[in-house]
Amino acid sequence: KSSLYRGAGLIWTCVPNSKDDAEFAKQCDLEKDELHSITGAEEFSGTIQQLRTKLVSSQSTSDPIRWIHYIGHCSQRMPHGESVTLSLVNTDSDGNQEIMNEEDFVKIITSLEISNGEKLIKMISLNTCNSALLAQKLKEAGILHVLSWDDFCRGEAARIFATSYYIQWYRVGNVPHVAFETAKGALDAITTVK
Repeated sequence: KSSLYRGAGLIWTCVPNSKDDAEFAKQCDLEKDELHSITGAEEFSGTIQQLRTKLVSSQSTSDPIRWIHYIGHCSQRMPHGESVTLSLVNTDSDGNQEIMNEEDFVKIITSLEISNGEKLIKMISLNTCNSALLAQKLKEAGILHVLSWDDFCRGEAARIFATSYYIQWYRVGNVPHVAFETAKGALDAITTVK
């Protein structure tokens, strides 16, 4: 089960360069490096438009991007009695910040297909706090496998989970739900040590 079976991947980092978030930024940088070492996936830091351009240009290649791992922040809002909405907070490599509306993000990710009519993106990992609602929308829109966090997650926990997951999914070749359960076990083992 080679990397061709999984397809090309993209590690999308959206981490602010901030002294207030130094530990988070450190964990995100470690995560990016570890995942690149495990998968060989391309590293990317840019706007949602730049992401779309990258995905579109990958559609017609012999090895298109089939999975995305998002590392960054997420914010939940409840505007004036409406339902909760989610926004991914993107900080590009120049330090410019952009808030991505969840509907626009879902549309961009799910609207692209490869020549056989399959969705371009088969798997997306939202390694960010409070991303379960967005994950559900991506699944409902046709993304086969979506990973997310129901609540707050610390940078170190997110990194440990991600590296465990990608070792199981990418290197070992486990199906996503088995890799997910194995990664949860790795995280539980670390967080229950006294």
